[in-house]
Amino acid sequence: ALLAAMAHLHITPEDGSGSLSELMDAQQFHLALEKLLELSGLANAYIDAQAPWKLKKEDPARMQTVLFVLYKVIRKISFCLQPFTPNSSCMLLDQLAVPEHARDFAYAGDDFCAPPGTS
Repeated sequence: ALLAAMAHLHITPEDGSGSLSELMDAQQFHLALEKLLELSGLANAYIDAQAPWKLKKEDPARMQTVLFVLYKVIRKISFCLQPFTPNSSCMLLDQLAVPEHARDFAYAGDDFCAPPGTS
């Protein structure tokens, strides 16, 4: 559900609310931020439900998957928040080891994510 919600940032949802890029183009920044906050809330619920701190002992492979999903979502949110909170986004992207030359939206896709298992 979390990755599906993230996909809707760039694909027009069936509810007609518009994709994130459409909202940005229309200068409806408050609605774009609402979408990002909604995704952030889903990520919070996901981490609480999956409890990777417990999975570390019980199922390390599953823990890696959970952390990778969170990495992808936080990376995408950080890219999208750059116009609104450039300093905070930069700090998040630093922590995610996203090179400075790869912080343009051209690099926001999953093709440019660090591979699973990267530390």
